[in-house]
Amino acid sequence: MPCGRYGAIAVSGPTSPGPSTSITDHSLPKENLVPPSPRVWLPERRRSGAGILAAGLTALALITVRGPFTAMTAADISVVALLVHLVVYLAITLLAFSAATESEIRAWAERDSRGTVLQRYVLGTAPGPGASLFIATVALIVAVLWLPANNSPALQGHPRVAVGVALVAIAWLSVLVSFAVTFHADNILEDGTALAFPDDARPRWADYIYFAVSVMTTFGTTDVTVQSTDMRQTVSFNAVIAFVFNTVTVAALVSAVSG
Repeated sequence: MPCGRYGAIAVSGPTSPGPSTSITDHSLPKENLVPPSPRVWLPERRRSGAGILAAGLTALALITVRGPFTAMTAADISVVALLVHLVVYLAITLLAFSAATESEIRAWAERDSRGTVLQRYVLGTAPGPGASLFIATVALIVAVLWLPANNSPALQGHPRVAVGVALVAIAWLSVLVSFAVTFHADNILEDGTALAFPDDARPRWADYIYFAVSVMTTFGTTDVTVQSTDMRQTVSFNAVIAFVFNTVTVAALVSAVSG
């Protein structure tokens, strides 16, 4: 070992890199990467609000764009915007209730009362069909009146029929899903005693979809037993809405195909 004027120079083992050579992890904390809970999308107003925002942006884009869409009339833009709204609402609703846990849905649904007719079927401030039912009804009426007009240079022939049929179909599906949400919430409010499913197990989201499909297509409850007056009122209202929608839907489709 070499020695200098000031004595031997000690040689240590491999030195660890100093602060200047250390590798710093600049990634975000793991908790910030966790996606938000589906519970945030359970309230009707948030789902309808997302649909309204998407519809507004679509209408704005169609108004300002230049090209083949320039010739679209105000009625055309309104129909496309309604279609976008219902598609976004339907997608968010299906994803939210499919992914949410039973406890999250229960926390959202539990309340002191069912709310007024206005709150349940128009405003969406109480769990129920809410604004989606109102908008779906408007969409159905608009489609029936808009489809035969055929006075737009931008949407004629098969494209017009495709948009009209899609609007009618999505409106029908939106009513079905919105009532599935209503049955789910109301059954939770009555501690699971309002509806009796044949397997006696705690019903899941798929069971309420099944029940809503039964009411929308057969106007009956099939193998599910309705056990409360309040739930019978909701089922009756759904059956009436389903009858009107099915009648108008068939008439619109026949008119579109024959026209």
